[in-house]
Amino acid sequence: MKPQLAIRTNANHEIGIGHIHRTLAYADYISDFFEVTFYIDQTNEMVYDLVRKADYCLEILPFKSVVQDISRMLNRSQLIILDGYSFDTEYQKALKELGHKILIIDDLNAWQQLADVVINHAYTGSADDYQIGRETKLYTGFNYIILKEAFLKALFSGQRSNIQRVLICIGGTDPNGYSCKIAQYMLESTDKNITIITYSINTHYEALKQLEAANPERCKMLIGLNANELVTCFSSNDLAILQPSNIALEACAVGIGVALLQTADNQKFIKHNLLYSGCAVEFTVDTFHTIADISLDTVNKQIAAQSQLPFKKARKNHRGIIMDTFLYFRLAEPADVDFVYACNNDKLTRQNSYNPNAIEYSSHKNWYENKIQSPDSIFLIFTLLDTHTGMVRIDKVSSEHIISITIAPIFRGLGLAATMLRKASSFYFNKTNATEITAFIKTENMASYKAFLEAGFHLVETKLYNGSESYKMILKNERY
Repeated sequence: MKPQLAIRTNANHEIGIGHIHRTLAYADYISDFFEVTFYIDQTNEMVYDLVRKADYCLEILPFKSVVQDISRMLNRSQLIILDGYSFDTEYQKALKELGHKILIIDDLNAWQQLADVVINHAYTGSADDYQIGRETKLYTGFNYIILKEAFLKALFSGQRSNIQRVLICIGGTDPNGYSCKIAQYMLESTDKNITIITYSINTHYEALKQLEAANPERCKMLIGLNANELVTCFSSNDLAILQPSNIALEACAVGIGVALLQTADNQKFIKHNLLYSGCAVEFTVDTFHTIADISLDTVNKQIAAQSQLPFKKARKNHRGIIMDTFLYFRLAEPADVDFVYACNNDKLTRQNSYNPNAIEYSSHKNWYENKIQSPDSIFLIFTLLDTHTGMVRIDKVSSEHIISITIAPIFRGLGLAATMLRKASSFYFNKTNATEITAFIKTENMASYKAFLEAGFHLVETKLYNGSESYKMILKNERY
């Protein structure tokens, strides 16, 4: 079993459903590392369906007490992701005292964060001003954007030839009814076609339906769009009138003119970033009329600026955070003998090995006991939190220091190898006087070859090694 991950978040009429969408996006980035369960306070069936349709486990919490919350949900979870306004310093302290690892998705910087990791993809201030603990790792800026992969993979929209099609979404719940007010103004004051995106839990849902019914040729309402439908919607419209929340970032990932109305304090960082980078303009509740004056040149300049945003590497960067922070290693111990045997005797491992024959347990046990006691070998076991992911061994053979790696079958193909190799190599260089580490990889094992390249090894030559055509690769010790 992979390690358990708890995602604790909330949604309701007051705070909207943005935290749900954001944590669903984050779960998609890293779910192949973990068994994921969402924990949400009692709210609305529509919110529950968002999680269930994404194929994640869901637990509904009928209470808000911190003590009850912890005792109910966290006994199985090694890592907890928090996203919401109820998980303050005291809440985090209670989790830390129970020994849990914490990752915070934050958009406020409103209290001290005690988590292992804090991510705020829109923060524009100094890292020195962020309220974090001494051991907390902070990641800010659009390199760590949290968007659903449909937006990151979308083909970027091109320049527009006019501004005739206008999209409006001021939040899924929109308690102040701004979507309705803006749509009504645009219908009365312009000839533009209006599309309104909302959810059935919008408190002004009936008013929006009436507006649509009164303007059947120019106004349509779309309800509860999924990510792929939103991509299509952004691509087929010219201008989007949005609040500066994640939906504005989604729009910029696809490419469309953007006008922003800030409705909550936590939106200020996204607004600042998009305005500063030229990706959007803003208006207020008192300046609706300025929307009609946005020029085609302004829209196309925004789209050009949006195309330069560093969104495409987001998934890789977030997976890197998980591996850098929660992928541990230690020296192999006698109790690891069965794990090492299972990995080494795996069919694919034997296929890629220079000795493809199955291994007898008794000979493995003798080999393993000798290897972990040998002064010429450093044998490291890697874990993701407390779950074994694989091993790296470096043996001194004559004048060479030869490295090998094995990934546990359930963690293959997840990109762990390069990080394991980097961490193991750094540890080895710090423990020894080695000036370089050598690797030999069969030429047909391209996955391993690419992992070594990513870890900083470079190809020296192709040669026959132990009877097989192999790549010889070297990593230099930077101290020499």
